[in-house]
Amino acid sequence: MSAPNKGIGAGLFGKESGTSYEVYLNLTPLMDVMSNLLFFLLASFGATMVAIMPTTVPTVASGESTPDPEKTEDSVNVTLRADGTGLTLKCESDTLAPDLLKDLGGKIPKKDGQYDYKQLTATLKSIKEKYRASKSVVVVPDDNVPYEIIVKILDAARDTRLVDTKNAILFPDVVLSGIATHDADGNLLK
Repeated sequence: MSAPNKGIGAGLFGKESGTSYEVYLNLTPLMDVMSNLLFFLLASFGATMVAIMPTTVPTVASGESTPDPEKTEDSVNVTLRADGTGLTLKCESDTLAPDLLKDLGGKIPKKDGQYDYKQLTATLKSIKEKYRASKSVVVVPDDNVPYEIIVKILDAARDTRLVDTKNAILFPDVVLSGIATHDADGNLLK
């Protein structure tokens, strides 16, 4: 047996061409895709960091001046938590001592499996009567609270009906914290 010829054109796996070609790859489309991916990754990372950072809701509009603390009435910010057991109210204030606020909030349990909207409105009305400068309620529903129920809670916090059948505004700034994921039948919203 003779040894295979290892000359020009002969390769390890058989006959291969001895000519070589220069290949120029156009990398412009690849660089475009990579720069777009990098942009979206950085943008989504920045949005994630903003979503995690604790923030406060501004109480003074941009066109208004900052009120003088000695001339303004005391106000409270109400946080309303809606979960499977009922409604929980908690009051906070920058100017009032915490021991003055601990009796304002409380728990409103469900009655017959339903939230007690009348009791919620009455409790918020008593808070508003004590601290008339109060404007904001932050509603924090659990994930399994249906959208229709959240709307009823928001309505109960926003205004109340007076004796002469006119509506009076309780808390004009009702803020929803979170998103409803189920409807009244328990079906997942899309």
